[in-house]
Amino acid sequence: MPSSNNLNLKSKKYNQTLTSTREFMQTKRVLCVDDDPDTRTMLGMILEPIGVDVVYAENGSQMLEIWRKNRIDLIILDIMMPIMDGFEACRRIRKVTDVPIIILSSKGEEDDIVAGFETGAHDYVLKPFRPKELVARVSAILLRLEEKERIDKQLAFDRLVLDLDAKRVIS
Repeated sequence: MPSSNNLNLKSKKYNQTLTSTREFMQTKRVLCVDDDPDTRTMLGMILEPIGVDVVYAENGSQMLEIWRKNRIDLIILDIMMPIMDGFEACRRIRKVTDVPIIILSSKGEEDDIVAGFETGAHDYVLKPFRPKELVARVSAILLRLEEKERIDKQLAFDRLVLDLDAKRVIS
């Protein structure tokens, strides 16, 4: 896992990206699930600056409980955890929702990665992870989710598109 001294999250280009995504991200909640407190802390350090609300769980069972009680937009999920591992937690949550899941694991064998996707993960990132890359992956998934939600709130007839929330014609 990268140390906080090596994060280098202060580059000009990175800060411009943070500024442009912060407003959008303020409405998003990410659930970080890992039994390692240092990893949870690191995830908070890299996600909170982009404006997301970060909540934490220590295992798959706790993840499911938190998910039931909160609106969660994305889950970052470790595999090797006590009580309920990440694969089982992913299988269980897939039975009730299609919330995006990024598996964050040190298990890098091809069979592990394939198993992650087969259980329903949208992405798989190996530890030690690169903070900027993880932020980019989180942002990309949340932006696609936002676009899907926006499109779902539109009604189209031939060339006529209605925005149901704004109650107006778009085109």
